[in-house]
Amino acid sequence: QYSIGAVFTETTGTGGSSQLYYAHTDSLVFLPRAGEVFFVELVDSSSAESESTTRLIFLDMRCELTSVDGNGVDLNVGFTGKGDVKLILSDAASSYTFSSPDGETIAVSETVVNGVKQATVTFTTYGEHNLEVSRAD
Repeated sequence: QYSIGAVFTETTGTGGSSQLYYAHTDSLVFLPRAGEVFFVELVDSSSAESESTTRLIFLDMRCELTSVDGNGVDLNVGFTGKGDVKLILSDAASSYTFSSPDGETIAVSETVVNGVKQATVTFTTYGEHNLEVSRAD
C-alpha cells in the first residue's frame, strides 16, 4: 500500500526549465501574489524528494508571501506581515542558523514531529521581512 504525495515545481525563465518549489504542505501551496506557473507531479510519498527538503509549511494569516527560494537544504523566504513562519527542515543537515537580514529580532523554536524536524520562526513587528535558513554544519 502506497500513500500519494506531490512534488511541486515551478517554471523559470522563457526556456521553461523547472526547479523544486519550497512552499507547500501535503494539501496547500503558498503562492506569491505575482503568481508563477506550477506543475504537480504525483509520487509515492515514501520516495518523494519533498519529504527531505527544507520548505515553508505555514505562514500566519497576517502575512503575504512575496518570495521563496532554496536549494533543498537552505531556504530564503520573503513576506510582508508579522507572525509565525513554520518550516520543515531537511534531514541533510544536523543543525541550522536562522537570520533576518532586515534587522528583525526573531524567536526560533525547533521541534521534531513524527520524526520530522520542524522550526517555527516568529516575527513580532509588521513589515517587509526576509528569513534566511542556512545549514550550520
